[in-house]
Amino acid sequence: MKVIDRTFYKWSGGFNPNQPTHIWITPVHGGDSKQLTQGDQDDHSLSWSPDSREIAFVSNRTGDWDNNANNDLFAVVINSGETRRITDTPGPEFSPAWSPDGRWIACAASDRGNASKDSPAGNTEIYRVPAEGGVPVKLSGSLDRRSSSPTWPLDSKHIYFSAIDQGTRRIYRVPSDGGNVEQITQGASQISGFSLNSERLVFARNCEYIPDELHSVDLTTETGKVLTSFNSKWSREVSLAPSEPFWFSTFDDLKVQGWILRPTGFTEDETYPALLSIHGGPHGSHGHGFRLSHLALAGAGYAVVYIDPRGSSGYGQAFADGCVDDWGGGDYRDLMIGLDAAIEQNSWINPERLGVFGGSYGGFMTNWVVTQTDRFKAGVSQASLSNHISFYGTSMYQLLMEYEFGGKPWETHDAYWDRSPIAHVANTRTPLLLTHGEVDHDVPIGQGEEFYIALKKLRVPAEFIRYSGEGHGISKPVHIQDFIQRHIDWFDRYLKSD
Repeated sequence: MKVIDRTFYKWSGGFNPNQPTHIWITPVHGGDSKQLTQGDQDDHSLSWSPDSREIAFVSNRTGDWDNNANNDLFAVVINSGETRRITDTPGPEFSPAWSPDGRWIACAASDRGNASKDSPAGNTEIYRVPAEGGVPVKLSGSLDRRSSSPTWPLDSKHIYFSAIDQGTRRIYRVPSDGGNVEQITQGASQISGFSLNSERLVFARNCEYIPDELHSVDLTTETGKVLTSFNSKWSREVSLAPSEPFWFSTFDDLKVQGWILRPTGFTEDETYPALLSIHGGPHGSHGHGFRLSHLALAGAGYAVVYIDPRGSSGYGQAFADGCVDDWGGGDYRDLMIGLDAAIEQNSWINPERLGVFGGSYGGFMTNWVVTQTDRFKAGVSQASLSNHISFYGTSMYQLLMEYEFGGKPWETHDAYWDRSPIAHVANTRTPLLLTHGEVDHDVPIGQGEEFYIALKKLRVPAEFIRYSGEGHGISKPVHIQDFIQRHIDWFDRYLKSD
């Protein structure tokens, strides 16, 4: 039995235990733990002051934390438990990082107000705040990219951070007293984590054909080297290649980026089926990253085309706002025009043998695509949305939907319903495989069930795979293997057979 008395009672890991998260300390060598913060709110995301007297943290102290995303920065004194406020802004702050000289706290923050707790359209920027409290100063604004993970070197002269730029996650730095943003890492890749002192930067990097390895850069000489080679033997045994970026102008002359991963064993004198991969979010992004599913599908003889339509991160705030109030509108048109551009630029793609797949928002878009066009011979939809009205009441994304659709379902009912794939499901002719984790609280499994039953009633070829014990992503190795193989088998059935 569960007694529920709050709105935000679900989260990605399951049900909210309804027990607030607080700041505790415990002796390294054993002994009693001590609780430093109290109250009904959650306190989290810690950063120790350099003198070890205080801990900075993030908390929503509005009293209405289920219905707004207004996180602020606070600090608690270790000895007394006295708590003080550092920021008081209408937007959320994240990831505090205390400077080694003790004067400042860096954070990622958004100047937008009550937007969303998760998957927001608004970019986060890097800010500096006086440690004693005050008005945050934006330092990364000239970059106009979604920035995160502020980190200080020992001399406190700069703030290092990561940001996505046109499909590549890089490390940047900005002077802590303000100035120009400087790019530190080079190359088409994804930085998945970093650490530094005043002399050396160490980071994990991956790209389309190399999983994460550790790299370092000497911050004085700007010379770099690879520190690990955990995957070198494996990389030599398989045939992997980088993707090929391309740009195109969409229906309103907006410039949009995409990539093509050629099938393994590619030769110019053959034609190949192609699969359109759609990312989640909606404000996620594709780019130069290691994706096992893409590589497996390329290894099975498919070209994989992936595009960052309007709404994606990495192209500025205006671009990220492009799908707000318009799910399945401009972003759908970007994807179709981008696929046409890929086919036009690569005559070896067979336009009569196309498939489409995606997860989460990419699953929504896959469902939407098959209700809007018959050009795809097959589709695979993972953890997908199908009915925005029921999704609002059963998921953990009320704030996201209110922001993206301009209100609650009873206020903007037609917008929610008109952009729900289930409203247009009778148009579907494309065979669709739907997969879903049974304990998915981000996008509850009922979303997949609704679309699957509708397809079966319409006698559209469809299968539904339920993964027990899985949430929004597939994590168990046996399920990952099954998940990828089912993609291959489904597309082989409809794209490689006459």
